[in-house]
Amino acid sequence: GKPTFSLLTSHRKMDALWDLRRTSKGPENTQPKGETVDASHTDNALEVPDEALVEANTSTKASEELLQKLTEETDETLMYGILKDLHDKKEPLRVLEASLEAGLKVVSDSGGARHATAVISSRILSVARRKASLLHDVEARTELFIEAHNRREELVPLIVADKEKAPSELGGVLQFIAAYTHKGQPADENKSQFAKFAASFKLPGEHDALKNLKAIADDAGEFWAKACLSEAEKGQGHAVLRRLFDVALGTGVDTDHPMLVRASRILNDRLAERVLKDAEDRRRKDIMQEEMGKVPKVGYASDLGDKIEQDIFAAVAEGVPDSDHRLQAALEICRTLRQKDGERKRLEGRQKRLDAAAAAKKE
Repeated sequence: GKPTFSLLTSHRKMDALWDLRRTSKGPENTQPKGETVDASHTDNALEVPDEALVEANTSTKASEELLQKLTEETDETLMYGILKDLHDKKEPLRVLEASLEAGLKVVSDSGGARHATAVISSRILSVARRKASLLHDVEARTELFIEAHNRREELVPLIVADKEKAPSELGGVLQFIAAYTHKGQPADENKSQFAKFAASFKLPGEHDALKNLKAIADDAGEFWAKACLSEAEKGQGHAVLRRLFDVALGTGVDTDHPMLVRASRILNDRLAERVLKDAEDRRRKDIMQEEMGKVPKVGYASDLGDKIEQDIFAAVAEGVPDSDHRLQAALEICRTLRQKDGERKRLEGRQKRLDAAAAAKKE
């Protein structure tokens, strides 16, 4: 006889669920004709015999029971496969995302939104969308880093001359990688609150995208560490070396990198020498005031000493040992200036008393 409306609706729903099941088998089943996607890393354990699906599609009750069983056994395998995959890229996941969205809409329009296939396919969609977004960010960050580093030969003299700042894209690489790396394996996380999990998981630490960015940054770090040492050996001052040093550290180079250690020693030498030179210049200013017959006001020498002390503290904070002989010499100048100021204060007080006594006699 003629199929009832309910039966036709049920068959349409099962057709939509069957199509969704094929979509959920992975990116290789979602490609437009004539296009190919590398799906070699998709979990093979999620394969379900098509004949079983065809058989299931022949009756309503049997198909729903079989589809639910197959869904529970296989669809989550794809989700775990996506979470564990260390080699996937953004594009195939975007294709899967679009196909799942289209399939879920058809299923929902057919009344199958609460079916197990639709529910788990919706979870797969959330995971695919999140991971595609993470990979998009990492791939974009990598491209920006490469673009900035390709200017390295042009940038070095500009940074040395302080005519241009180092591009921000060269810095914060390790922090970025840490922000996109999941602590542990995302596939092993508790998924009881699935919406929260799907919005917060990150990439496995060994993912190709993260390893690629780290490798590129390591190569860049070698260049900037070498540039820092080279400029230090040319006799550049502390400020110049500090700028190059910061660029190297921004790429993720360890502070104990041999070239940076050598450059750091030179950096500290430059800074200690500058502190001592500035201290000697300040002492000369005070001496020149006396030689010109102008006794400096009380407090002048102490102010100079305070500035020397601040320079010493800053140098120690930058890594210069406080036992460095140049810092110790600067500290001695600081003490001498303060002692002079103390003598001037006593002389000034004595003179005031004498003046007061002389004034009293006149009265």
